[in-house]
Amino acid sequence: MNGSVLVVDDEVDTAQLLRDGLRRRGLSVNSVHSAAACLDRLATDVVDVVVTDIYMTDMTGLELCAEIRQRYPDVLSIVITGPKNKQIRNPGEMAGKKIGLTRATLEEATVPKIAPTGTNIVMFDDIASTLQALVSGQVDAAGMSAFAAKSLADRNAKANLEKNYRHEVQFLESKRTA
Repeated sequence: MNGSVLVVDDEVDTAQLLRDGLRRRGLSVNSVHSAAACLDRLATDVVDVVVTDIYMTDMTGLELCAEIRQRYPDVLSIVITGPKNKQIRNPGEMAGKKIGLTRATLEEATVPKIAPTGTNIVMFDDIASTLQALVSGQVDAAGMSAFAAKSLADRNAKANLEKNYRHEVQFLESKRTA
């Protein structure tokens, strides 16, 4: 049985596009268009995963994830991270890229469902190996929780990583030169 996903993006067309795409893959998905609407929905509906944009008018995606973690610790955010020169703004842009995922995680269960043909999913046994693959350039992007992405950025100042949520997932981009 699939869990439920809530897409949060103040760009209505983008939220609906992602919602509809995930529904076609058999997921139970709804969308809202602000952080406040997301928190209202979480107060009344059972949601397993929240996927958010960072640039919203009422609250950033990172602030929203922190609030969700505090109020609803069982709700998970999906994160994909990658170098700035290999930005992924939508699932279609994963094609032709190596995406690192950790085995036995929600990201392993979710990201392959939205990845188009031609995406190279590389599996790692633990989050430390996934993070090392990203930082060392072995993968173009890596899927992880919002907490792991923030921790990676905070602890790797020399890698010059920055958090940047995009339409369907959070991205942690690197200003490193290729």
